[in-house]
Amino acid sequence: MRRALRTFAALALALTALALWAGTASATPEQVLADQADNGIIDGTYPPADLSAAITLAKQREGAQTDAAIRAVRDAQARELFGTAQAQGDRAKPAAEQGTGTPEVSPVLRLPEAPVVDPGTTVPVPFVILSVVAGLLVLGGIGASTFRRVNRVTRATATR
Repeated sequence: MRRALRTFAALALALTALALWAGTASATPEQVLADQADNGIIDGTYPPADLSAAITLAKQREGAQTDAAIRAVRDAQARELFGTAQAQGDRAKPAAEQGTGTPEVSPVLRLPEAPVVDPGTTVPVPFVILSVVAGLLVLGGIGASTFRRVNRVTRATATR
């Protein structure tokens, strides 16, 4: 029984590590800045560490587009952290061309919006893996509880 519990624990640990590894797709700061240089907006989703590294890299380069790159990376950070969505064309146009005379509100001050999910989109892989691990842990707990109860009853009947 101990061997089965060790195997179960090792399997649960391996699945958890796989879920964490699958959830952390990383990009280089150069890729983040290349995404910004493409159209002035960071279209992809990047981990916060990569966005911070992209800001550091942009400051080191000190070119004509440094401020625009830093602003785009900070907007991407706000989207990642606070869930704010921003129309892709809004950032490139001045406020007068957007149809309103009011200045644009910083992404940090906007209320978070629910992410838009296309119909038929699949469930994220880390969620599925962690759900399976949670189910296995629940089943393992039920099995261990049942084993202890049956073992206790058989010992009690054997000593009588």
